[in-house]
Amino acid sequence: MKVAAIIITYNPDIKRLDENIKAVLPQIEQLFIVDNGSKNSCEIYEKYAFLENINIIKLKRNKGIAYALNRGCEAAEKFSEWVITLDQDSVVPNNLVEEYEKFINFPNIGIIAPRIKYKNGFIENDFYNSKHYIEVEKCISSANMVKLSSWKAVGGFDEKMFIDYVDFDFCASLREHGYKIILCENAVLDHELGKAEQVKKFPFSKSMVNIYNHSPLRTYYYTRNALYYIRKHKKSHAINVWVENKILIRWLGIKLIYERNRWQCMKSIIKGFVDGLKMEV
Repeated sequence: MKVAAIIITYNPDIKRLDENIKAVLPQIEQLFIVDNGSKNSCEIYEKYAFLENINIIKLKRNKGIAYALNRGCEAAEKFSEWVITLDQDSVVPNNLVEEYEKFINFPNIGIIAPRIKYKNGFIENDFYNSKHYIEVEKCISSANMVKLSSWKAVGGFDEKMFIDYVDFDFCASLREHGYKIILCENAVLDHELGKAEQVKKFPFSKSMVNIYNHSPLRTYYYTRNALYYIRKHKKSHAINVWVENKILIRWLGIKLIYERNRWQCMKSIIKGFVDGLKMEV
């Protein structure tokens, strides 16, 4: 089995990126670093451009995650049938490809994904069964192994979305085309999910809520893309519209109640809703 990997970079921490590269490189044939117009792109180029099996695709400006992933997949399909998609700060386990190989011959597989381990030690989808996998509706893009023929069949990642919901939208598109997404029990990814801050749910409560204080631009894209994603896939069975609306409302509620700069947040949310309703699906 020939496997390539794509790492999307944008102003990366070079030390963490280096850990990422050293972890995945022994497991694959070719690595493609797609740099989204980083301020430290020269440092990335000088460090990795002349190393064997590493290819750098330099984009002049940040055109978003979906655009970068598509450029990486286009380059990777010349060398391989499968591609692992990576964030710049996610370090894969040394058994990732070995575990994924057990499932590559399953019919209609679009994505093989890992379970996610966060900094606090919590592992999502903590399951054990005789099959050593479960089928899921969606997964984040980091450390997924995507079958490139399925990527091409659904038209790639939706470049309208820029950031946020790009991975969930791709999963929904795969499922609409009859592809399956499976989670591999024995592949566990060490993943950093932003810099969360915990605040009390109520003034005298012991319950805590995670907040991220995203920039106004990030809040805008999340709101806009969530609405676009729901509208785009609501007529299929690929998503549960009620659940997706509930997730969006909860996320917006936390931002408006607990995060700093709530007035700016409100303006970003309103703009996101307006533009999300205008986007052609």
